[in-house]
Amino acid sequence: MKNIIFAILLILPFVAYSQTGNVGINTTTPTETLDVATGNVRVRNINSNIGTATDRIVVADAAGVLKTVVAAAGSIQLIKEAIGTTPQTIAQNVTADINGATLTFTTTGTTTALITYSALPLPNAAAAPVQGSIDLIVDGVKTISSYYSSADAPSGLVRLGNYSTTQKVISNFPAGSHTIKLQAKSWVNTTSFNTDPIASGYGGATASDAQAFKARISVIALN
Repeated sequence: MKNIIFAILLILPFVAYSQTGNVGINTTTPTETLDVATGNVRVRNINSNIGTATDRIVVADAAGVLKTVVAAAGSIQLIKEAIGTTPQTIAQNVTADINGATLTFTTTGTTTALITYSALPLPNAAAAPVQGSIDLIVDGVKTISSYYSSADAPSGLVRLGNYSTTQKVISNFPAGSHTIKLQAKSWVNTTSFNTDPIASGYGGATASDAQAFKARISVIALN
């Protein structure tokens, strides 16, 4: 009897029972039948598919029994995006990461990854047209490149440019932590990235247009 009382006293600080019949773990005011306030929940013997290296989806069947199922092929595992930050210039024959255009993420199991990027290279000065390349770097390895060319503008306009954009599909993308980023190399003259349209004198630009010239990189990982 003493052992039973002692065991109950040990449990009381962690489990609470309300007058409504709800059970609370790490809370004295449970609002659901089982209310876990803090910490993770682990069920060691959930139905089927235990012990595999790939995460599963937990569902409730028609009878309300929890079980695991394999994620449907082609379903989205994650979506991430990064947007360029501070303006920068890259001098001729210099290669540099584009500020803010870096993503770090973790995939579970082998996936198919769709990576898309865009950037707006502009001349850093009048009468100094630029050309160069933008590289997609995946886990330290260049996987694809795009070309850019930009020139000064005729009277009444500011520097002209076109977004350099492309996408890359990577099959059998391994599980684990990954880093993707954009690097740019200016072949001719100095190139500007993440330009601030207001500070650069683009007529009509307002604070709401601050992201208009920013580089972007995104990834969609499919199961």
